[in-house]
Amino acid sequence: MASFGTINTNISAMTGLNNLRLNRLSTNQAMERLSSGLRINKGADDPSGLAISQGMRARLGGLSVAIQNAQDTINMIRTAGGAVEEVTQMVHRIRDLCVRGANEATLTAADRTRLQSEIDSLKGAINQVGTNTTFNSKHITSSTSEFHLINENNVTVNHLWAGPAPPAVPGDAEYDEMTAHVVSVVEDSIYKVYGMLGLAPDPSATLTINFTNIDGAGTILATGGGGLNAMTINIDVFDFLDPDGTGGPLNANVGSNPSIHGFTREMVIAHEMTHAVLVSNGIAGSAWGQEMMASYVSQEGDLRINGSEAAVTAAVGGGLTSAPGSSAEYAECYLAAQAITALHGTRALHDIALQVQAGNDWDQAVLNVLGTSYNNNFAQFETKTDAFSLAYMSQGLDNSVEKSGLGWTSNPVNYGPHYQWNSQVGPDSMQYMEVSTFWLAAGAQDYLCFANVTSNQRAWDSIESCDRAEEMVAHYGAVLGIQELRIQHIIDDLQAEYINLSASRSRINDADMAVETVNLTKSQILNQSTQSMIAQANSSAQVINDLIDMSMG
Repeated sequence: MASFGTINTNISAMTGLNNLRLNRLSTNQAMERLSSGLRINKGADDPSGLAISQGMRARLGGLSVAIQNAQDTINMIRTAGGAVEEVTQMVHRIRDLCVRGANEATLTAADRTRLQSEIDSLKGAINQVGTNTTFNSKHITSSTSEFHLINENNVTVNHLWAGPAPPAVPGDAEYDEMTAHVVSVVEDSIYKVYGMLGLAPDPSATLTINFTNIDGAGTILATGGGGLNAMTINIDVFDFLDPDGTGGPLNANVGSNPSIHGFTREMVIAHEMTHAVLVSNGIAGSAWGQEMMASYVSQEGDLRINGSEAAVTAAVGGGLTSAPGSSAEYAECYLAAQAITALHGTRALHDIALQVQAGNDWDQAVLNVLGTSYNNNFAQFETKTDAFSLAYMSQGLDNSVEKSGLGWTSNPVNYGPHYQWNSQVGPDSMQYMEVSTFWLAAGAQDYLCFANVTSNQRAWDSIESCDRAEEMVAHYGAVLGIQELRIQHIIDDLQAEYINLSASRSRINDADMAVETVNLTKSQILNQSTQSMIAQANSSAQVINDLIDMSMG
């Protein structure tokens, strides 16, 4: 038992001082938590809890940014949706004008000219909406804002042919109607090439249109080419001229009557003008790549495949050829373009063309753009393309080709070029969602490029064309709406995770203010009582003095 008579070691005071130290630590801790609102202010407060809390903090930061990304993506989709809505209204108006233009009973030629003028103005407005719609300076409904047609003063029209003259010549109504229509389609085809490939000639480029006799009513319907900033298209008058609309010895291949003609003027010209635009931009190289682009723009492939599936299958099995010569080989090139756009987006065709413009051949251009998907091996690209082509023919063409009066349409509707964006909608790596926005500029509305009411037959054909355009923009609006809803669900899920994770982190990291208030009050009371006890312990030594005084007295 401790002695009550020692003075060198005051155990009671030492105990009191130690308790005072502990109480003050408790007081300081309670005050620190009450002032910061945090239970963990430093690692020593709860080392394992701090590690868990910091991990949750990083996750919460990622969730917060992912929510912001998703909301920004919705805003981009809504911007594109607004453009689609405006284009939809203009497509409806163009259709109304085509219906009016089909009313041959009451319209004069002057009336048709005014109707066509408004249609052309609306097509220009659609192009303007497509090229001007941006989000955060990024073009989301076209490849660029810098689209232009060549200066009309740079267009030259020649009438020349060797051998027998066609049954109609300049000055005849039939001939003049044909040439006027061809010139209009040539200009509209530039819009189509731009809209589908993102390529247009320089405004200073020249365009020469030659009405000639290439091989008469033969296999060569037209040719397109020229040189850098100098486009040329040659029209075989014997194939394009159909005075009575019945085919016969003339126009065995080109015309608007699907029961007689294999291709329409519009389809042939779109194909050849693609060649001319490519060459004008310095994009040449092996023939298969040019034919791939041209057949994609003209959308001729389905007509070539229909009824010739065996020949096309054989061509596909032989791989891409450097110089396609048969109809089946042209179809093979068309299927290669369809494979690229389906697997990699239409933007890939634009990027491949730019690679050729930079000096690569088409094979290398494909690898430069898509090589990572095929181990930089062109043979692997061909294998994948062949598999897609065979699946396309077996699944997409069965009883689906619909050769309309305009000829470039087919079932299902070609939904045209689009961007595929990766929106990071999660806090971790690779947690993204593919978002599509659709090109609206120029020939992306390829069903409207050739809308024409200058004759009753063309007005009828254009009504069908407008129906397809309406279906296309309706599809755009639906896809954008679906994407917005999907992202909103993702945001809701992220918000729920954020709230629940915040609650878990709060239980680890945040101070319970009521508990800490009680702890502070307790510590303050103990501090006061401890100080009193220390004073009492120190006064206990006074008893020794009293004992000494008594012994000496």
